[in-house]
Amino acid sequence: MDLKQKIEQHKLGKYDLATELISMGANIKYDLSFHLVTKYMYSYMKTKRKAKAEVAEDYIAIYINSLQQRYAKYVYKKYLSNIERTHDDMKATDYIYYYLSQIGEYYHVDDFDKIPDKLLKQVEHEEFYECFNDILRVLPYVKKEKAEKIAETVEPLKRVLNEIIPKVDTTKTDKEIVKYINHGINKKIYREIAKATGTREFNIDGERYFINQSDMKLLKNQTNFRKIFKFDFLNLSERQKEFTNRLLNHLQLALDSKLTDVFTFNQNGEIIDFNKRHFARLMGLEESNFKKRLKRVQDKYDSWR
Repeated sequence: MDLKQKIEQHKLGKYDLATELISMGANIKYDLSFHLVTKYMYSYMKTKRKAKAEVAEDYIAIYINSLQQRYAKYVYKKYLSNIERTHDDMKATDYIYYYLSQIGEYYHVDDFDKIPDKLLKQVEHEEFYECFNDILRVLPYVKKEKAEKIAETVEPLKRVLNEIIPKVDTTKTDKEIVKYINHGINKKIYREIAKATGTREFNIDGERYFINQSDMKLLKNQTNFRKIFKFDFLNLSERQKEFTNRLLNHLQLALDSKLTDVFTFNQNGEIIDFNKRHFARLMGLEESNFKKRLKRVQDKYDSWR
């Protein structure tokens, strides 16, 4: 059957296209290519994966796979972001890519544990082995947690696909159908995942990432809030001190109550911002007025520092 026939059979309850597409996404095949990366004084070739597509269903499966990979991406950050070289603050993965490319070898980080010993012996740099061994120690945890995160998307994806597929107009071209389904997935899936897992989606500076509630690092006291949000009482007027104290108390109450929805977290699960509208309402202020007063407080912090 082609895609249109599968859709019509799915509508009749005689074919499970949703499960097939998710399964296809899990088994996507890639062609490896390479692109040049330059960091500090180092230039090297880094692997780049391009998914293979032959039939219309492949393009939906590829989109599903890319969404799942994006959802699980933070796992790499969690385990690998703090592994660095002893100088240049260069990430260990980049350092390994660099020295592997010097001997004409290219491996994706997921496959570092598959590099033969005979190839590793060609690299004669002690720091390479230190970084490499650091990654090998955490790679099993990365793979395990990544698989768990991807598994979390399966049921939400089934619900979304089973909602979208019956609405597909099979008089359209395959390209139009693929676009319609992928757009529908993108529109609905993040809400479904969040509902199922308690995971929150963020989009900071154009980079989308997801943080699970269990990985959100909640602060312990107001001193940390003051530092992160740039509050310093040394240079404030009495009115500004009163405003800041009230805000700190509300932030602390939210923290103590584990109200994670009112905070923004970075990819390491650390608090970096808070919902201005929510706290303005708690303090009985118009949002615009709250933001102006907050900015004046934070400007004084910057000028004092």
